[in-house]
Amino acid sequence: MPGEIIGFLYTTHDGSTWLGERSTEYLSPADARAINGVLAATHVSTKNLTAFPPQSRYGVATKYPQFFQVRIPMDAFGPLRISLATCITWPPGRALPDPSM
Repeated sequence: MPGEIIGFLYTTHDGSTWLGERSTEYLSPADARAINGVLAATHVSTKNLTAFPPQSRYGVATKYPQFFQVRIPMDAFGPLRISLATCITWPPGRALPDPSM
């Protein structure tokens, strides 16, 4: 997926990093496999996550969490074949944005 946006990283005021995927209308099956691979490799060890949950079923929103805490060491960017375009520090008390926006 060279040069393609498949997800977003958010850094909160406490320094934790959260991964969110693009909304389904902007995410191809190949993109979904790629972002699920990043989530599986970087999720916080106390969580057993290998894929993002579905955002909807039969056209109805599932309301499952769409942001997951991750740790991505700097030396993991090459093996994961990912890059960061920008970095945002999120203000305290403000909810993470909807990835479909």
